[in-house]
Amino acid sequence: MFKGPTARLVPLPSRAALRSAETTRLAWVAAKSGAAMMVATLTAQAQSTATTQLLARMGTGLQYRATIVGRIEGNFWLAGILGFLFRLVGPKYFGADLRGLFWWVAGLCVKGSVVLAGVGTITMAVFYDSAPWTFASSKICSLLEHRCSVPEYEELYGNDFRLTYWIEDILQPIGGLAGILPACLYAAQDFDFVRNISAAGLVLLFAPLAALGYHLDSFLLLQLAGWAPALLTAVGCAWRLRRLWQQGDAEASGQRDYGREPGSVNEGLADYRRSRGGRGPEGTPTAERGNRSRTQELARGRYSDHRRAAELSDPLGERLV
Repeated sequence: MFKGPTARLVPLPSRAALRSAETTRLAWVAAKSGAAMMVATLTAQAQSTATTQLLARMGTGLQYRATIVGRIEGNFWLAGILGFLFRLVGPKYFGADLRGLFWWVAGLCVKGSVVLAGVGTITMAVFYDSAPWTFASSKICSLLEHRCSVPEYEELYGNDFRLTYWIEDILQPIGGLAGILPACLYAAQDFDFVRNISAAGLVLLFAPLAALGYHLDSFLLLQLAGWAPALLTAVGCAWRLRRLWQQGDAEASGQRDYGREPGSVNEGLADYRRSRGGRGPEGTPTAERGNRSRTQELARGRYSDHRRAAELSDPLGERLV
């Protein structure tokens, strides 16, 4: 009777395994996915840096105005935290082929992000008289007390400052969606789409609008240049997620194979779930028995692998039973 190993087996990969085609393929996939995430991160950093530099050339007051707006938006961070949370839990469900649970949690996080962003919008609307001064940093206070001239004060709080504030208020849900939807695609291992749409937003939307805003000396155009890529990301990622969800439905109905390899972890988990009470493709007991037999075959194969590893690690001929 098999009672489990009595010693810890640590199989060491051979040089041939490290140079195998499968290892090379996995390394290439990991490098490609990491590069895609890096490009998406660099586009966001490029937008932030370019905006700061352009505002510094347009006027000190406008640069500090962007600081105030950023601090107000940063205090409503709960909508964005759901994106980081789903990046941690989402890949586990997707990798384990628990697609139903994956889409349920993704939908819950998207709805929660919209609700929290809506709360931020309402809060900013209620406190629109005090928020611009409440969230002013010590640097801005120092500027106003010691070095601020009348033109700089007009750039900071004058002219179209109220319009700037209301635009930032209304677009809070867009920022929440632009955070959670790419996180869902990251969890679904669709790194290339997030990379492409981030680069497209930088080149096609941000760069022209930012250049036009700098040429016209308009803070509003620079503000809209920062929000335009977020809007494109939210719309594009929502469309992409819907496509992936439809593909998952096609897989569940037997119309599509999602690329699972026989004997893989995903295949074994799927067979195990079906054997615990699910039905076959036609919903018949025969199909159910077939699913259970495949699960038993997978279990016997894993037992054989363990026995083979025990024999290789026991040169004296003793057996771990």
